[in-house]
Amino acid sequence: MTIRWTTERIASWVDGERVEREARTARRWRIRVLSDREVKRESGKPPAVDFDAVILGDLELLVRAFGSGEPYEAGAAGAGTSLDVVEDVTLGIAHAAQVTIRPSDETRARWSCACGAGSRGDYPAERAQEAADDHVASSHDSGRRPRDVVVDQGGINGWAQRGIAVARRFRVCARSDLSIVKVHRTGYGEEFELVIDGELGLWTRRLGSESALRRDEDARGVSLLVLDAD
Repeated sequence: MTIRWTTERIASWVDGERVEREARTARRWRIRVLSDREVKRESGKPPAVDFDAVILGDLELLVRAFGSGEPYEAGAAGAGTSLDVVEDVTLGIAHAAQVTIRPSDETRARWSCACGAGSRGDYPAERAQEAADDHVASSHDSGRRPRDVVVDQGGINGWAQRGIAVARRFRVCARSDLSIVKVHRTGYGEEFELVIDGELGLWTRRLGSESALRRDEDARGVSLLVLDAD
């Protein structure tokens, strides 16, 4: 494919100071975050907030609020919704689970993992440890995955699966104050995987999922859509 290089302003933090510079970008996308898509509303449409995303020459992924004109950086917010590029997981997602005992009741506990997964409430302490161990043992994304499968709308034949070469993988977190789901109101949000393929296509799925990559993925309280840039 022919790359149409552009130059954009980007911002990063160096020694605690925000620094702006210009960088060449290879591709631009629009990412839409929908809140509670499955909830019926009088307008018939869920709240939608768009973000611009760019792929730099070294295949770094950065974002900004759509149409803001601000520099691109690792995180952006707008209209009660935020999208953060948390880390590069091209070499795999780290899994390190731990169990936290409730101080007021030693028989109750929760587990959490460095990948962002965890219990959605208290467990009996032994069950929490078992769930944490099972999660780590069953995780298949802790190593590099040079190839993957996507579901795409392929011409006259409709939707079809096909293989892609993977260039980079990123862990991103979407948060929405507009969602009725508690995990967003408490500031945690939901995490997705964004994958850049060998032709600079951009794909997504829920973090840790073994399903095929798509341009459209649902999670609790939010959905992520990867749209072609205007």
